[in-house]
Amino acid sequence: MHYTAALRIARYTIALLISFLLVRFCIHARDRSRFQRHLHARYITWSDFPSQYTSLLKSKDWPALEADKFDYTHSFPSSSNSTIPRTIHFIWFKDLYSTRPDTTQIPSLGSDAPELCQKHNPTYNITIWDANAGRRLIEDHYAWFITTYDSYKYPIQRIDALKYFILHHHGGVYMDLDIACRRPLDPLLEFPAWFPEASPLGVNNDLMASRAGHPVVELMIRNLEPRSRWNFLFPYVTIFWTTGPQFTGDMLFKWWAGHSTVIAETGQDSKSASI
Repeated sequence: MHYTAALRIARYTIALLISFLLVRFCIHARDRSRFQRHLHARYITWSDFPSQYTSLLKSKDWPALEADKFDYTHSFPSSSNSTIPRTIHFIWFKDLYSTRPDTTQIPSLGSDAPELCQKHNPTYNITIWDANAGRRLIEDHYAWFITTYDSYKYPIQRIDALKYFILHHHGGVYMDLDIACRRPLDPLLEFPAWFPEASPLGVNNDLMASRAGHPVVELMIRNLEPRSRWNFLFPYVTIFWTTGPQFTGDMLFKWWAGHSTVIAETGQDSKSASI
């Protein structure tokens, strides 16, 4: 009798737990779906640019879009302090893995990325951050994070984390070295921040841009330490979750979840990839 009653209670408890998990999953799936729709609604599209510029883009008249041919200053005035500064950041840690006998090389596909970006954006500042400069930035301006920064198990985690701190402190456009410029970036500086979409969901962190001190990037740097406590069996998953694209997307989702009511009521948000 007691055994039967205990079994019933156990089954009831398990059923309640499963029901709770299903409800939580459904709520999470619903919110994620709403977030994806929000991202889709905030895409940077043709309509965000002057018609003359979009006409040249659509016709693929690349020479006419070079900095010495098209009047970017008049078409895209970026005098507001809410816009992204004319700075492009790259990161290259020379000795990425201490266990490697040879020096870490700049990726072959991106070895000329800084030069190409300077060619197409002659008035921009191009900065290539190495390990020493990156650590100094953390030490000088974000000393509260230095212990976590030094404790990362994988060097890629430090590079990923540094991306967010660079954008938070300086603002500008961040690119991985296997990404390069094909034309001037001025049209993309008119937004407070933007992140390229990832497939099938979320965003990437190999190319990002923001003004200095943007609240979304602030949220990212403040959540790096809590996420650093997670370590998974596979290095890729650990990196992806703690500092990589999953982290970036989760922080955008967290920001959206805290502001979705305001956005819905006022429409005051920027685009897609842009915040």
